[in-house]
Amino acid sequence: MTRNFIPVVVDEYLWLADQTDKTSPAIIVGSHDWYAWLADDQHTSFAFKQSSGNFTARHERQRNGWYWYAYRKRGGRIHKIYLGRPAEMSLQRLEHAACVLAARVEPPNRDAPQAIQVCTARGQRPQVVLAEKFAFPTMAGNPVERPRLFTFLTSGARGKLTLISAPAGWGKTILLSSWCASHHAPHWPHGWITLDSHDNDIQSFWSNILAALDLLHTGIAAQSRTLLVHPEDETIHMVIKTLLNACQQLTMDTIIIIDNYQAIQAAEIHRSLSFFLDHLPARLHVIISSRTMPPLPLARLRVQGALTEIRQHQLRFTEDEAGAFFRRTQGITLDDSECAALTVRTEGWIAGLQLALLSISDKQHVDTYLNHNRYIRDYLIEEVIQQQTTEVQQFMLRTSIVTRLNAGLCDTLRQAGDSQLLLEQLERANLCQPLTDQHGSWYSYAPLLRETLLYLLQRTDAQQVQQLHQRASQWYEQQAPRQSITLSEHVGPKSGAMLEPLTRREQQVLRQLLNGASNRDIARSLIISEGTVKKHVFNICSKLGVQSRSQAMARSIALSLL
Repeated sequence: MTRNFIPVVVDEYLWLADQTDKTSPAIIVGSHDWYAWLADDQHTSFAFKQSSGNFTARHERQRNGWYWYAYRKRGGRIHKIYLGRPAEMSLQRLEHAACVLAARVEPPNRDAPQAIQVCTARGQRPQVVLAEKFAFPTMAGNPVERPRLFTFLTSGARGKLTLISAPAGWGKTILLSSWCASHHAPHWPHGWITLDSHDNDIQSFWSNILAALDLLHTGIAAQSRTLLVHPEDETIHMVIKTLLNACQQLTMDTIIIIDNYQAIQAAEIHRSLSFFLDHLPARLHVIISSRTMPPLPLARLRVQGALTEIRQHQLRFTEDEAGAFFRRTQGITLDDSECAALTVRTEGWIAGLQLALLSISDKQHVDTYLNHNRYIRDYLIEEVIQQQTTEVQQFMLRTSIVTRLNAGLCDTLRQAGDSQLLLEQLERANLCQPLTDQHGSWYSYAPLLRETLLYLLQRTDAQQVQQLHQRASQWYEQQAPRQSITLSEHVGPKSGAMLEPLTRREQQVLRQLLNGASNRDIARSLIISEGTVKKHVFNICSKLGVQSRSQAMARSIALSLL
């Protein structure tokens, strides 16, 4: 049986037949014959084999002409990267592509990180950067496809900026990586940059941007790189202007993805990126993923219709997605009620569902996870709470005793006068959410985060808990005495203080509970979802200082709340 042979690039030669045959023709890569061969529509593929990596290149027709793409398969998945038009196919570009594809399909070796050489001006030494920083993250297992978000991303990618902002563990990186690998993403060249704390330097930051664009379009950032030697403000503006002028010559739309933007704290970087976005060429598009809301001109971009936002509430897993997640990740099939309970308990938080697997795979019952899970608590402490400043941590701990927050209440709890500024800071950090159904500037913590904060408060400053409750109750008594209720059991029966009142909707839910209605009956009666009913029951129990709905009903009868 004869094996079909395709041309192969080895060293600096394109072999048109088996290179073991000394008489077989070969073309020098970079020569006139090389570019002529690439431009011929009849030549549809070739292989690339070098120490930097291997791939198969294919010639594909797009709307604006013929382009070359590199492919590499690993673990049943095909990875693809844009190479360019025939005239752009230098040996250096092929080596770049091989390094990037190798970083995508092979786990990085921390002891010997891969490196790539980025094009610089003639006479300068090539700059060496880690290929891993520009590698698309590898995804363990078989991630759940999310076509509703994929469609949203594809639409937003045609504008200037797409911003994905949510706290740790909401699946921002996985969403972007799986979108890039799906058929939903546009067939445009797209580059990836993973930031870390070492990039909180304006020269390092823009070196990454230039390198990412150079990987996609060889030499496009060469002039800008020659200017990026002395990173003063004036020089940085020259670097950016030179880059913007070069990108005006792009013949194909290009996407730059910047992940972990929360690592950037330097105001000068925010200002320079704002300038870049304000003057972004029509064919260049930026996607930013961050745990916090970046201080960029978002309001102006919204007005211009140039901003697409994906926030925490859009990233939440639905019950169907949660069920698919458990089946695909661990082969676990939960019944509808268990899946719904886990989705409600975690609020569709992807990390919470992932941590649930640890309990379920350890043969613990789902109810155990719903009532208490140390994995979630440990994750929130390490990845969220301990990442904040001491001032913010103390604010969160002392204000966690109430389910709703506003500046006046927080000032009373802390005996300070700057709570509004801190609440706005927490909102930008996605650590508290504004309540749209409340009059005034009210906020709340996510239930799982609030439970963890209460746990830490009890462990670190238990003596202050009763005093904080008394301050909160006194504030409510002064603000709305008719709606207040007497202090719950954990403060002490002898105290005459008042607790946070139930909202009107919580009173409606409590009234139906007293009438013996189930969650489904309440949902139908109030025209809300069962998940929303469970949230209201959780809040009622929290405010009354009890652990179950039966205890809440008994407590409400004893206090004559309704």
